[in-house]
Amino acid sequence: MTDPLSVFDGHLFDGLNFCAKVYALFEATVSQPDGIERIRMRSGLTEKRLIEELLPICRYVQTYYRLGRYISVRWVNGSQSYDAELHQHGWYGGVGSSLASESSPFWESRL
Repeated sequence: MTDPLSVFDGHLFDGLNFCAKVYALFEATVSQPDGIERIRMRSGLTEKRLIEELLPICRYVQTYYRLGRYISVRWVNGSQSYDAELHQHGWYGGVGSSLASESSPFWESRL
């Protein structure tokens, strides 16, 4: 059986496509027999990573992704000090926002 997390590991996705794949994995996990309990108990590595890493990244992406602020996500499986690399491009700075620099249309951060 293939590890469902391998689809995400090290691959760069558009933020909204990343979220769609994460939600599809969540739905597939929940629809399995005892899937809800496995999600609730975080009994396996997939369920643990899904609840503690992937879904919070989706929440972040859905909060900040918009016209003029495009976010790409590269989730990295392992025991490093971050869960994902986020790449943003576009010129939207927003009022009071320091996320996008006017001198550069691209920034990178690690969550």
